[in-house]
Amino acid sequence: MDTFLVPIENPKGLMMKLVYFFTRKQFGKVLMPLKVHSARLPIAFGMFYGKISQLDKKLTLAPETVMLIREKVARINVCLFCVDLGRWFTIKESMNQDKFNALEQYNTSPLFTDAERAVLDYVTELTKDKKVSPDTFARMLRYYTERETCEIVFIVASGKIIDKRTKMFFTRRGLYFICCCFLLITSAVLQNYYLQEEQKTKDNIVKTEQIIRDSIMDAKHDRSILNLKLSYDTSTASIISKTDSSN
Repeated sequence: MDTFLVPIENPKGLMMKLVYFFTRKQFGKVLMPLKVHSARLPIAFGMFYGKISQLDKKLTLAPETVMLIREKVARINVCLFCVDLGRWFTIKESMNQDKFNALEQYNTSPLFTDAERAVLDYVTELTKDKKVSPDTFARMLRYYTERETCEIVFIVASGKIIDKRTKMFFTRRGLYFICCCFLLITSAVLQNYYLQEEQKTKDNIVKTEQIIRDSIMDAKHDRSILNLKLSYDTSTASIISKTDSSN
């Protein structure tokens, strides 16, 4: 793939090296968008895109509806790698592939519901024209709540931001969906990091509890010895007292 910038094969920084490692582990190689774009930026930029992935988990829309919207936006924006990566995800999640194959014919295909047609009409107008007609919006609102409507706008807007940034760095022969790749990889790295930190925290809690238990046992042991000593001293004093009385 031709790029305007030379790919970076050996990145600087531990976090980026980890990202390269997890990319090879998941895809068999380091993806070109990562080597050209992400490796030149601080890791915080990747975390920004990773935030989109985290926010997706908070969506109340059906996962298949979310992917239909993302796929439609990607096709309109001509983000080819986004389309491929989206299909990989839908296959991984066992979604209806016939429906995604017929996405361009959603208006007439019996695979789509009226609700899906309404939202795809809305998404198409919003992505192409940057505005929608009142009729299109009203038709979509019959099937989706106000919360879901706002989520739909978020999906379109986040996809648009990522697509625009992609086209700034790649030639027409290599329109790759940088951010979606990077957010998946970054999420994997961060998830692994947080899991390790969580395990460390659990281990520290276990160690602390053990120290507390040992301290309590030591305190009980010391108290038993003290009680025994006091009992001995009391008994000795009593015997001495009786002896003195006899004398």
